[in-house]
Amino acid sequence: MKKIISLVLFISFLQFSFAQQATEDDVKLSLDSGTIEQQFEFLQKKSSTYQIYRMIKKNHFAKLRTNVNDSLTAFKKQLNDANLSIASQKKAYNTLQKEIDTLKANLTNVSETKDNISFLGMSLEKKAFKTIFWTIIAILGLILGFFIYNFKNANKVTKSTLANLSELEEEYNNSKTRALEREQVLNRKLQDEINKNK
Repeated sequence: MKKIISLVLFISFLQFSFAQQATEDDVKLSLDSGTIEQQFEFLQKKSSTYQIYRMIKKNHFAKLRTNVNDSLTAFKKQLNDANLSIASQKKAYNTLQKEIDTLKANLTNVSETKDNISFLGMSLEKKAFKTIFWTIIAILGLILGFFIYNFKNANKVTKSTLANLSELEEEYNNSKTRALEREQVLNRKLQDEINKNK
């Protein structure tokens, strides 16, 4: 008899455990909470079978339909919000892209301005300007050298001419002095002859 009571108690304990497990599964699976997948599982467990068909209670089916529609509406709203967010981000991206293009154009202009110099109303690259500048300096240097060379030559000629002129003046003065002396000598001689003849 003890064995029978123990067996009955054991069987009732197992049934209680299975019933409690089923109740816990039912608590986990319901039409009021959980994912759509869990709600379908709940419906499948609560539905009865008839031959190859499953019979679902109308109120469970209506509740599932409402839940699916609510989920679809929520997903559509999330999708719409995501699309709006994407559109906003695209607009922001396009705005930023325009700003980047503007900044690139400004940077190009600044680089060109930095690399160019305005010379005599013309915009020249710095390299071309340096080439022109140093060419002009070289030409002016050559012209200056040419003028210095010509000045030195002309100065030599002038000094030589002045020296020759000085020599000529000295010779002229000497000749003049000698001529005067000769004239005086001749005049004395003439006077002496005139005095003798008187």
